[in-house]
Amino acid sequence: MAPPTQRVYEGQLPPEVLSCLNNARFLHLATCTSTLRPHIALMNYTYIPPTKTFTGTALPTAISSTSGPGVIIMLLSPTTKKLQNIKSNSHVSLLAHDWVSQRPPTASGPSSPVTTSLSPLAQFLQNINSSELQSYSHTVRGYARILEPGSDEEEYYKDVHKEANKFEGAKCYVEGEEGSVFVVVELEGGKIADWKGGVEDWGLPEEEAVNGV
Repeated sequence: MAPPTQRVYEGQLPPEVLSCLNNARFLHLATCTSTLRPHIALMNYTYIPPTKTFTGTALPTAISSTSGPGVIIMLLSPTTKKLQNIKSNSHVSLLAHDWVSQRPPTASGPSSPVTTSLSPLAQFLQNINSSELQSYSHTVRGYARILEPGSDEEEYYKDVHKEANKFEGAKCYVEGEEGSVFVVVELEGGKIADWKGGVEDWGLPEEEAVNGV
């Protein structure tokens, strides 16, 4: 496998990453304890572009920049391992992808009842859709910051998160349990991998990366 190529982005995220974050429903959040024990969890999230990030006032029209990576916000329960990890180690990784979760049927493998009941045309269309979906996975490095409960910033992002999660069954992702906190992830860089095994690194200019990392 060839070594990954490197791209540096002035301004917004790579278009493939931006598209995935705008359309995926869940991502995987990887955290690590101060003693380097990893943990991963499937998370609901909201991606917020740079034009809608909090700028010191709760007014959404207060835009300080139209460029930059934007941020990701998530609601975490107070007793979860991931929140405890973030408190001791703020560096996190995120994984989002557009791959389908089922393996394609094979001649030697067992057929699912759903697949065998489909007409030849339906199976053909299903295979086309699956191949179109299996494009990229995106690993993103970032810095997680716990928002102060009751602050203007928390109230602003809470409203944005609620607006973005109006689908059925989303209530638990928006309200959480008592003591839940919002976490903002500042994005730094990452990798783009395709289904053929190709990998490409991308990063932000040093002045845009969090803490110059």
